[in-house]
Amino acid sequence: MLALMGPSGSGKTTLLNVLARRPAAASASVKGQVHLDNAPLQAKTLREISTYVEQEDALIGITRSPPRHLMFHTTDKISTQAA
Repeated sequence: MLALMGPSGSGKTTLLNVLARRPAAASASVKGQVHLDNAPLQAKTLREISTYVEQEDALIGITRSPPRHLMFHTTDKISTQAA
């Protein structure tokens, strides 16, 4: 598990969007490469080994706590992959 922390406006979301190759980062100017175990990281591999759980205030009423929030998203990802 990784927690990326910093003040508002410091680029946390932009960094995660770039690493996850999300469309929200399409307008960002990005240079360099992302590697895993000294090999270029492919988008498919990234999706297989990780997930990006955004802060979604709309779900706070349902999940009520950070551990439940993560469990909700983990269960959702596992059931989506099994389908």
